[in-house]
Order: sequence, then structure tokens, then C-alpha cells
Amino acid sequence: GNFFMVHIKRPVQPVIEEFRKRSVLVGRPFPPMLEHLRVSVGTEAEMGRFATAFKEIFTGAPTAGGKSGR
Repeated sequence: GNFFMVHIKRPVQPVIEEFRKRSVLVGRPFPPMLEHLRVSVGTEAEMGRFATAFKEIFTGAPTAGGKSGR
């Protein structure tokens, strides 16, 4: 499989949980890279869901339910 790593500049475990709340599964932590998010490349629809969740989590954009991502 193809994947990429994103340096998120904060602990990854809480971010993984935020993605899970949005029904988007990302990779587990990879010590010692505990500020990097592992993302497997999926279908166009899956990557669209990832991009939407990423924007919500990292910019605080409102979710479909009207709540902030942070």
C-alpha cells in the first residue's frame, strides 16, 4: 500500500482519536515519530473524507453537526 506521513507538530494520539470521531481511520503512532500522522492513500471518496476531517481538526472549521473540530 501507498502511504504518506504528515508532521503535525503535536502529539499524534489525540489527533488519531479526532479522526476516529469523524469515522476516518488513520495509522497508529510510529515511535519515535510521535508527531507524525501516517495516512494510507485510499479511493477518491476516502481521501475526500480525510481532507474534510483534516481541515476540521487543524483549522477548527465547523463539522457537519456545527461543532468546532478542536
